[in-house]
Amino acid sequence: IVGFAGLWFSPIDAEITNIVTKKTERKRGIGTLLLGKLIEMAKEEKKDNISLEVNENNVAAGILYESAGFEVVGIRKNYYNGKDNAIIMTKYFQKNCCIFFLFDIKFKQVDKSEEYKWEEVMNYYQEI
Repeated sequence: IVGFAGLWFSPIDAEITNIVTKKTERKRGIGTLLLGKLIEMAKEEKKDNISLEVNENNVAAGILYESAGFEVVGIRKNYYNGKDNAIIMTKYFQKNCCIFFLFDIKFKQVDKSEEYKWEEVMNYYQEI
């Protein structure tokens, strides 16, 4: 075995769980082939998109995913070992199929009478 990959499906999308290549077999296109097969499988299942998380320090993988059409859609802070961030990347199979909003979730006590207007929320997230 020189490599393996994992993929799971939800009703509308697919998520890559891992792509692993044996260290002695790297730089031979195996990761690219595995990634291509996962993308093909997601398309065959008629998913809207395919997503993954990659360690911010894994530059080679990030370049591979960008070259395959993945876009950065978010960050998970301190995801790996409590210190390295995970970069969330998605490849959309259809233009404008999905809209993602990134939220900084902070738990705080809120007055129950306080209402938030959708337009204000949209304006805030367009600025970030």
